[in-house]
Amino acid sequence: MNSAFDLATQLRDARKAAGLTLAQMSARTGIPTRSLLRMEAGDSSAPIGRIMLVFATLGYELNIKPTSRPTLDALQSIYVDDNNAP
Repeated sequence: MNSAFDLATQLRDARKAAGLTLAQMSARTGIPTRSLLRMEAGDSSAPIGRIMLVFATLGYELNIKPTSRPTLDALQSIYVDDNNAP
């Protein structure tokens, strides 16, 4: 995931896959329906604790991993000096 919108899409898809309405999710988590709706719309101001609670309630966990870094060859291909190319 690279954005709040990506996270929101995953959240909404997970809720729908569980067959739950926003009202049912609200009842299970104690988070107001309006707040859940904003979270699913990609509101980046949603507290991470609430996001984690919703995912946990749906049987998911969030994992953080480092982004991949480009290889030296990939970087060199970007910065090739065309004026000095053989």
